[in-house]
Amino acid sequence: MLSDLDVRPGQRVLEIGTGGGWNAGLLAHRLGADRVVSVEVDAHLADAAREHLHRIGLHPLVVTGDGLLGHPPRAPYDRIVATVGVRAVPYAWVAQTVPGGLVLAPRSQPYGNADRLVRLVVSEDGASASGRLSTPVEFMKVRSQRHRVDQAAYLPDGFPGDATDGTTTLTAADLGADDRAHHPFACVAGLLVPDCTLLTDRRGSAVSTWLYGLTDRSWAAAVLVDGTSRGSTTVHQAGPRRLWDELTAAHHWWTRNGCPDPTRFGVTVTETGETTWLDAPDRPLPRV
Repeated sequence: MLSDLDVRPGQRVLEIGTGGGWNAGLLAHRLGADRVVSVEVDAHLADAAREHLHRIGLHPLVVTGDGLLGHPPRAPYDRIVATVGVRAVPYAWVAQTVPGGLVLAPRSQPYGNADRLVRLVVSEDGASASGRLSTPVEFMKVRSQRHRVDQAAYLPDGFPGDATDGTTTLTAADLGADDRAHHPFACVAGLLVPDCTLLTDRRGSAVSTWLYGLTDRSWAAAVLVDGTSRGSTTVHQAGPRRLWDELTAAHHWWTRNGCPDPTRFGVTVTETGETTWLDAPDRPLPRV
């Protein structure tokens, strides 16, 4: 990540997520402590990091606070790097980076925990930042963007509740159920089916697969069995969104477009939010 950050002598760097202070120490050693700010939300971790750094003679500014807000008092920065996963890149980071500067962060959708690094270049007018997804990684998510699913809230009367039944042509292999960190569609599905999380549990040849909507109580479920003929697996769906239908439409879109690798996808961040795209910012992804 530090190689991708491409820091140069004289530049100022903001790090989000101090942790034990290791990354801040490397940056301070390279650039000088007065050019490095690191923000940590956990006060105990921040105190420990300061102690670790001071013990070896490094004194970057370690701030206890919400890293999603950046650190305006020392802005602007030439580089911002997050060592914590985010579901969306905050515009505050863009606004606090100089035109032409870089924002590097592990980014993922709620669909799964696996992240992809995104390297955003801030536009010359400073109003936006764009860049492609790259290396697969997995980081602890920022606390305000972690999602926990309470199945009882979705199924208060037990399974299957008021679900309707249908069938699916998707298989566990299609969804990358056994390797969501590296399976190309698992990354793409999160971009095309927003505000949805996928949970799976393999038992032998069967994979219990659940989708949960995060903005309402929509859900979908199926048991995908290895080797099952396409079209013969029962799917249960309930709620205002037909989540399995959305997932199926996302997979059809992906295959129609030649199964593009995640590195062909990118993100543009503006004051009004994020736009995801394929190959170039002028090719935004559809809402399936």
